[in-house]
Amino acid sequence: MICISRREDFDILIKKMPNLSMQITKMIGLRRCKIENKLLDLIFSTVEQRVAKTLLNLLDDFGIPHKDGNLLKIKLTHKDFADLIASTRETVTTTLNKFKGEGIIDYEGKYVVIKTLEGIKTMAG
Repeated sequence: MICISRREDFDILIKKMPNLSMQITKMIGLRRCKIENKLLDLIFSTVEQRVAKTLLNLLDDFGIPHKDGNLLKIKLTHKDFADLIASTRETVTTTLNKFKGEGIIDYEGKYVVIKTLEGIKTMAG
């Protein structure tokens, strides 16, 4: 849900509900932390590490139990992955093929199955 409020109304709301300002501050802090971590990953992590970390992050939001591990119930193309980690589609394809060859991931249709959580965590560093 998206709400629009005049600044004056928002100030009144904050005065009536002091807890709200603390929750907003925490939310902004968490977002800042995520952005800083993503920036550090882009600067200092390899493509393999970024792909693995992205798979782990997606697992938190879209992972469901599967007979072979955990299925990511979200359809992402290799180009989508590349955009998420600031890489090229070709590099992501090579990396995902490597993960598949090592038995870390597999595919079920257009979905990724993370076969070994420990393997993907190791790749993430």
